[in-house]
Amino acid sequence: VGSGGELLTKSSASVDDLRIVRSLIYASDRWQDMQYKTFLNELARKVKKYEFTKEGLVDYYDAESKMKADTITLSYIDLYTMKLLSQIDSDWENAFEKGLKIIDDAFISQDKPFFRKTYSYKTKSYSKEQEINTIDYLNILLHLSEVGMCPPEAIDWLKGQIKMNNALFNSYRI
Repeated sequence: VGSGGELLTKSSASVDDLRIVRSLIYASDRWQDMQYKTFLNELARKVKKYEFTKEGLVDYYDAESKMKADTITLSYIDLYTMKLLSQIDSDWENAFEKGLKIIDDAFISQDKPFFRKTYSYKTKSYSKEQEINTIDYLNILLHLSEVGMCPPEAIDWLKGQIKMNNALFNSYRI
């Protein structure tokens, strides 16, 4: 989004926009500068308009085709930023609750404390990959941890991997 509120690219990703929103919330609070707050409010409005549906946050909006994705990548669901946004716009509380439910329902098992990668609003189903990307997994755990909802099994599994291998690997087979 440009300084005049215009779209500068043909598509936008909700994960990146929420990172910018969080930075603007912090900047506005830290420096009490109305420019940050104005830009924050405008970006938050556009994220809600273009990257949010009644079902929840979506992966992206493509301005060229004027289409929203019908999926959400779980690592994009920034629960803490949604919670912060709910102080500005109560609709984000609903987005938070829906996002949390999508993540909770994607949890595979206590023995395999992983999450599915994506959720399709269209089919009401999760992806069925056999490998978990560690970066995506860690981002999901980060977002859950920031709101005090990280499953202890996941933390125990991470600690076990580090203790056993002295490392985390790029991916793991479910």
